[in-house]
Amino acid sequence: MTPTGDSNSPFLISVLDGPSGIPAPVITNQPFPYAAPEQLSIGFSGSTGGATEIHEVRLNSVAVPADVQIDLAMTSPSIRRRGDTVSYSLSVKNNTLSNSPLSAKIDDPASAPLINDRVDALVNKTWTCTATGADTSCPAASGSGDIADLGHYTMGQDGALNFVFQGEVVQDAACNASVGNSATIHFADDAGFIDQDLSNNRSSSAAFAVECTEPPITLKPPHRIPTVGAWGLGLLSLGLMGWGLHSQRRTRNR
Repeated sequence: MTPTGDSNSPFLISVLDGPSGIPAPVITNQPFPYAAPEQLSIGFSGSTGGATEIHEVRLNSVAVPADVQIDLAMTSPSIRRRGDTVSYSLSVKNNTLSNSPLSAKIDDPASAPLINDRVDALVNKTWTCTATGADTSCPAASGSGDIADLGHYTMGQDGALNFVFQGEVVQDAACNASVGNSATIHFADDAGFIDQDLSNNRSSSAAFAVECTEPPITLKPPHRIPTVGAWGLGLLSLGLMGWGLHSQRRTRNR
């Protein structure tokens, strides 16, 4: 059931069927001009003539359509050395549905899509999170380490989460290595949501190169030798002359 924002036909109904493999569409975007029911039942009818048959609909699953998107962006320089700080940003968005002016409201933290991001070449990794949009909240204001199946947050219609990561390049990083980053987002099978567009569930950032050459040595400017000037030279000359006369007298007295 896809919300349309139209009071005359507030929902579109789609049904897929597949005993095995990828389910095939049976009904697609059928207008549903009624209020959303508290309970949803699925059934069918048919004529079997004089025979008696039993018809069952098994293994049903009902999911709310959604479209979540993830984006990565590297904010550090493209060349880093061992021990340098690397920073990048990660954003998660709750997009408007392709066949509706609205987006799904993910208001149950247990049903939030799971975020994964890992960079083995970074250590001492920390992150902060800010939420934008109504009914949108972060899993935490901050955290540390890589994230694996990070959930337990909410995203209202058109809500977004913005993460900023920082870490240090490991000391044993391979020289001239190209270090990239790739993050994913997906709904768990029991989340109750189905993503309409899987193409925006993965994002990769620009890579940075690990440079191992030593930085150039910067020589300090030499200390300035003081000068005595014209008066100083004159006084120095008089002093040398006096010392010479004194030495000459001592030599004669001997």
